[in-house]
Amino acid sequence: MAKQFKATLIEVIGEALSESCFENTSENLKYIDDLGDNQKCTFTNNEKDTFRINNPTEKELYLLSVDGCWFRSSDKSRCDGIIFDDLVLCFFELKLNATSTRNKRKKDNFKKAISQLEETINHTRTAFHTNNVELEHNLEAYVCMRPNSYPNNKASVNQKRVEFLERNRIPLFPENEKSFRE
Repeated sequence: MAKQFKATLIEVIGEALSESCFENTSENLKYIDDLGDNQKCTFTNNEKDTFRINNPTEKELYLLSVDGCWFRSSDKSRCDGIIFDDLVLCFFELKLNATSTRNKRKKDNFKKAISQLEETINHTRTAFHTNNVELEHNLEAYVCMRPNSYPNNKASVNQKRVEFLERNRIPLFPENEKSFRE
């Protein structure tokens, strides 16, 4: 089913998506790394500063590199990628290389990540709507920040999560790990 959804994505999005924007895996543990500015994200076995993907049932997962593949650097700011199976479409933004210790910079990074997620979610929804295709997957959004330093104000993060849910009807997780279940 995930493979069918990949085909649907290519059909709905059109020429901007090519096969090279996708990777797939059925391994029970994988990591996603961002290769840097305007580079596509990719699966890796390196766990340092990455987004951990747990896949205990070893089902087929697809990674769509958004930033640097679906969208080029001249496009509006978009999230880094989307990982999906046959049930869940997970948008994610990696801010794992952000090292600032200043609270204002941390908040700005978190806000920017939310904006990048929303741009991509809205673009995806519009593409499906325009093509009269129903988006049946459960949607989720993840902001992956450096552990133990981002974000440091739980109340403000929780408020942003509530606001994100109200605006987008999608849960926002400020976590560096996603588990796919049956």
